[in-house]
Amino acid sequence: MSLPTRTLGTGSTALEVSAQGLGGMGMSMVYGTRNDEESTATLHRALELG
Repeated sequence: MSLPTRTLGTGSTALEVSAQGLGGMGMSMVYGTRNDEESTATLHRALELG
């Protein structure tokens, strides 16, 4: 099963992106103390997975 995609931009700089997103509120101090190292690792992993 693939996620729906959409195109952002035009021409040679256009990007095809999925409709899936990564919520970042839990990486802020909203829910208590934040862990920058863990948040950075999460973002890097999300980028690896696309």
